[in-house]
Amino acid sequence: MNQHTLRVLEYDKIKDIVAGYAASESGRAVVAELQPATDSGTVAALLEETEEVVRILQSGERPPLEGIHDIRQAVEKLGVPGSMLSPAELLDSATTLGAGRRLKAFFQRFEGEGAGRSAVAAPRLCARAVHIRLLKHIEDAVLAAVDERAEVKDSASPALRRIRKQVNRMRDEILDRMSRILQDGGTQKVVQEPVVTIRDDRYVLPLKPNFRQSLKGVVHGQSGSRATLFVEPLEVLEQNNRLAELRMEEREEVERILRALTS
Repeated sequence: MNQHTLRVLEYDKIKDIVAGYAASESGRAVVAELQPATDSGTVAALLEETEEVVRILQSGERPPLEGIHDIRQAVEKLGVPGSMLSPAELLDSATTLGAGRRLKAFFQRFEGEGAGRSAVAAPRLCARAVHIRLLKHIEDAVLAAVDERAEVKDSASPALRRIRKQVNRMRDEILDRMSRILQDGGTQKVVQEPVVTIRDDRYVLPLKPNFRQSLKGVVHGQSGSRATLFVEPLEVLEQNNRLAELRMEEREEVERILRALTS
């Protein structure tokens, strides 16, 4: 069928309408590439599939299409030696595997009429669904390690849980120490604002340029007006160092978990 005929039939407009009902980006991409079949056997098979879908929908059933993501780029990354999927890519992969598992179970109910089966038969769709490979062990492994916000859970490994507890404890100790420094009479004279902030991944205080009269510390930058210096008190220097080491350990453990899941 030539392009002139397709334009006269407004075929692109029809595809746009169909794409609006797609449940995923991948589905919309497939619709965008659709071309009319010209082989009579293919046309007959596609019409039979369409009739099967109509019968299923008329029976009140709806295919479970939630959770399907376009994971083609993630799958392509797996072919690159040393690659590592992000938590978001792993989560999308796991939820897509779950969607496939639910779809396969859904269509198995329409394999044929009779006892224990639906009154509606959809053999062609079932023949398609049978090729969906169940990989629940991968799905479960990812969901055990990555939460719904695409963040690696504390429970992803005993080591990660231990490190994060240490991170929280060290952070609390630093903030407690900083709070006590802010309450000191000498420090209050040079504080621009009684808050603890972060610069260069280290906890600092916003102080006036003459802070050295009251507090010894390391400068980690200044405000745009240069009226404020962000200072790390020497009293918390070692604690900030230890916190930095723990965060490095945390990143290394998260990377180890992600590489294991990618593998």
